[in-house]
Amino acid sequence: MPKVVPPPVVEPPPPPIEEPPKIAEAEEAGDGEEGDPSAAPGGVTGTGIGTGVGPGAGAVKSKARKAWLLNTNWKCHRPGYEELGRVVVRIRVEVLTDGKPGQVTVVQSGPEDFNRRAVDCAKAETYLPALDPEGTAIVGSAEFGIEFLN
Repeated sequence: MPKVVPPPVVEPPPPPIEEPPKIAEAEEAGDGEEGDPSAAPGGVTGTGIGTGVGPGAGAVKSKARKAWLLNTNWKCHRPGYEELGRVVVRIRVEVLTDGKPGQVTVVQSGPEDFNRRAVDCAKAETYLPALDPEGTAIVGSAEFGIEFLN
């Protein structure tokens, strides 16, 4: 008996998107009367949807940021093993609200002595704490690699 292939499923098109009223329609609706002191310049007020560019107060700019190193020049001396060449240990540091390190986790390890040295170096550093949108320090984390060169 031959196989019967079912017909393809055709989905109906999405419903049309409603457009916001045009300026003329908003004026006819009575928004922003000529003598209304609360009306915007031009005598029209209202709300809208979508994205746009133009003058206005807008939202308050966020002060949020991630935690990071206060100083990127620090040197973490290698624990010997010159024959290994370049070694990189990637770590994640929990940064407390005062900029001091909390828990330090090795994310990508190298030889065990290098891992220990990287954790010790990270605990000896100071960091910039993360900030929330209002600019208040919060607990965050910073992830970076420590490179041990010959």
